[in-house]
Amino acid sequence: MTKLLKNWDYTARKRRRMYNLEISSSAIRFLKKLSNSNNDLQKINAKIRSLQLNPLPFGSVKLTASVGNYYRVRVGAYRIVYKIKAEQLIIMIVTIGNRKDIYRNL
Repeated sequence: MTKLLKNWDYTARKRRRMYNLEISSSAIRFLKKLSNSNNDLQKINAKIRSLQLNPLPFGSVKLTASVGNYYRVRVGAYRIVYKIKAEQLIIMIVTIGNRKDIYRNL
């Protein structure tokens, strides 16, 4: 049984793909506004890094009102809106912002 688990773990790691990140200028501006000591900034950075391994984590929602294939993930009171380009293995972070303002400019 141990051998079976080792083989399964190897094949699961073999299939895991790492996505590249593209971050828009508006998302970078928002991250610069948050102070470095802010706990929210650390949480947002951790969530962005985790999207590289799993672009559709539990809790991600596809935005239906927008034209493109946009998804959002929640980080406290903030939302990260991103687009997945599966063919090129790219995740494009479109915008990051407070939940009350984030959907106005999409």
